[in-house]
Amino acid sequence: FFFQAEDGIRDFCLSRGLGDVYKRQDQISLNELLMEVNELRGICDKYDQQERELVKVTSMLQEYTKDKNSREDRLKSAEFEQGKLFEEVTQLRQEVSILQETNNTLAERSNELQMTNEQLADENIQIGNALDNLRKKIESATIDNKLQIQRIRDATTVLSTDLGANQLVGAGLF
Repeated sequence: FFFQAEDGIRDFCLSRGLGDVYKRQDQISLNELLMEVNELRGICDKYDQQERELVKVTSMLQEYTKDKNSREDRLKSAEFEQGKLFEEVTQLRQEVSILQETNNTLAERSNELQMTNEQLADENIQIGNALDNLRKKIESATIDNKLQIQRIRDATTVLSTDLGANQLVGAGLF
């Protein structure tokens, strides 16, 4: 057997009898160590692979957490907007209710005014009829008065003529 030195010079090693058995045990132990080292390398490789997978999963979890936080923020924002819209809808409903009450009041007042207008129209018709009747009575009275005035004039003329003739007769002129 030759031993390789660090400087590249080989030393010759002689076998010492029983020492070969120990050397073989060392070789067996070395083989076992190599197998254990290989097993450890496999375990380390698996550990490295698991660590890489863990890093991937951690990265995915961080992305998921960011997405979740973003969604939660959007949800909070949407809930806030929904609250504002609910308040606006409530206010609009109140305004609609007030407008409906005002509309009902105006409709009632309009009905009252329409009834008043109808009553006034009826009263105007009655007044017009009363005025027509009054005009007819005045016309009739005027005609009657004119006839009476004419009769009085005629009677006055007759009386004047009679009186004038009587005076003449009484004066002896006739």
